[in-house]
Amino acid sequence: GVRAVAVAVAVAVAVVLLVHCTFLHSLREAWPTCKEPDSCGFEYDVFISAHSEVRDLVHDRVFLALEDHLPHSYHVCWHERDFLSGVPIAENIEKAIHLSRKVIFVFTERFMESDFCRMELTLGLHRLLTSHTRCIIPISMATGDQGKRVKDHVPAELSRKITYWPTVSLEQSDFLHRLTTLIGEPISKSLETSRDNCHELHSA
Repeated sequence: GVRAVAVAVAVAVAVVLLVHCTFLHSLREAWPTCKEPDSCGFEYDVFISAHSEVRDLVHDRVFLALEDHLPHSYHVCWHERDFLSGVPIAENIEKAIHLSRKVIFVFTERFMESDFCRMELTLGLHRLLTSHTRCIIPISMATGDQGKRVKDHVPAELSRKITYWPTVSLEQSDFLHRLTTLIGEPISKSLETSRDNCHELHSA
């Protein structure tokens, strides 16, 4: 009855708060000693984790913007294109996070309602804590639905105290610049620079 529903809601809220607190604690503990991930050994520059409710927005404003970025484009792992057909979704997710230099988490109001989003967040946090690299980029996204901004779906303390915290919003004209700064140089460019330096060294 009503009591059972209330208990279920309370449990769901507690789970969301616990995951958020874990996310906050993990980033605050790990980030000061983390370094940027190397460019070698990765197939993608980034993997994007987002709820399906903002799929079109993320596709147009983040995925396409990164892949069409000039002068050097980013190679983005996009689940609808890059996940292998016939392979279990959990295996695809694990592989995507393992093969991506960084993972972008697009936090929206319903992010934690998705089992897949929670799985991706868990795997991303595990990699952050075990690799000691800045492999996570958290984003609080505004959708602009009926003029309402979607915000504060991650701990406010995180956005106040972590200087790398970005906010992607339709109202911001520089969001892509801010995001690419956090991602860093595309893998293809980094490898190209390394090859050039190696060639110059051997030619000297």
